[in-house]
Amino acid sequence: MGLSIDREKVIKGLEIHIKPNSRCVGCPYPNNGLCGDQLYHDALALLKEQEAVEARKKNDGKPQPWTSWWYVCGDCGQEIEYHDRFCRWCGRPVKWE
Repeated sequence: MGLSIDREKVIKGLEIHIKPNSRCVGCPYPNNGLCGDQLYHDALALLKEQEAVEARKKNDGKPQPWTSWWYVCGDCGQEIEYHDRFCRWCGRPVKWE
């Protein structure tokens, strides 16, 4: 997490650049000839933000049989419940083995 990409800016840029023969008219990205490159990288980053992360198993470090186990989000590290589809803390989808 921690990305500060303007989702609306990416959507507007995609709407403009996907049109045939658009020539960047109204594009919210700086018109320096590289707007398509920045749009591409921002769109990919937003898509990657939606990728599922692995749940990780944690324990309290106590010896067996007193060890307690739980699961945490693979992105933010906060505790999640077994088979949660999304992390309740950061919103990332969670994939289980």
